[in-house]
Amino acid sequence: MIGEGFHLHGLYYFTPDSQIAKRFQAISAPINKHLLWHRCLAHPSVSVLNKATSVLSKEALNCETCHFSKSFRLPFKSSVSHTTQKFEIVHSDVWGPFSASLNGFKYFVTFIDDFSRVTWVYLLKSKCEVFENFRNFHTLVTTQFSAKIKIFCSDNGTEYMSHIMTNYLSSNGILHQTSCVNMPQQNGIAERKNHDLLEKTRAIIMLQMNVPKPFWSHGVLTATHLINRLPSRMLDFKVLLKFCRKDN
Repeated sequence: MIGEGFHLHGLYYFTPDSQIAKRFQAISAPINKHLLWHRCLAHPSVSVLNKATSVLSKEALNCETCHFSKSFRLPFKSSVSHTTQKFEIVHSDVWGPFSASLNGFKYFVTFIDDFSRVTWVYLLKSKCEVFENFRNFHTLVTTQFSAKIKIFCSDNGTEYMSHIMTNYLSSNGILHQTSCVNMPQQNGIAERKNHDLLEKTRAIIMLQMNVPKPFWSHGVLTATHLINRLPSRMLDFKVLLKFCRKDN
């Protein structure tokens, strides 16, 4: 029970100690004209309200509704870790699904070197192909760059948490770091890379050249090729691929 009252002459009355009565009294309490206009105009900021209504006083507002309706999640701290070797940390994320491309691809997976931010993109028809492509990427790193992946960062997707992926990482001595559930901000490097790839794909393929959507897979590969050959802010605007050569 949250309240009690009584019936009198066709009306229902709440007793003074009732929680509903207290809430009703708080809602129906008189408010000043400034706060009333603030509520009627959908809670604008003080500066906007003062510009819209010059007859009101320039007093500050203490609106509890604004605090709840306009609140945001606190920003995540930027990562302070910085690797000193190539492939010491590799970030990964899967994007999709999207409408099938001409070759039937609906996803793509990215593998990003934390040191140089050079990105490898593999097109996928289903998420179950992630492990096979990671194994090919790991072989590429070992053979072509004579390097070892020490830490692999991803989200908690089933494609990364499968038994075959877990056993492969463990047998190769690769530490698997995952983000918390529903926390894509903790996998920020891979998420921002996907955003950058899609922005460039829309710019050069969809908007600039008016290419139909089924060609999106070609656009993603083209965007990756260009990004890997452009100066990087993370490396003092030096070319990315220079840092991934075997002699560096």
